[in-house]
Amino acid sequence: KDFDYKGYTHHASDDDPQYEIKSDKTDHIAAHKGSALKKKS
Repeated sequence: KDFDYKGYTHHASDDDPQYEIKSDKTDHIAAHKGSALKKKS
């Protein structure tokens, strides 16, 4: 489902979800596709 986030339209679906991520260093919050993320080890 498409959603607006910080003035931008993000295109998400069940097959290609997006996640809201908060930075540990800056507390900045952003939306990213799952394919752009990697697990922290």
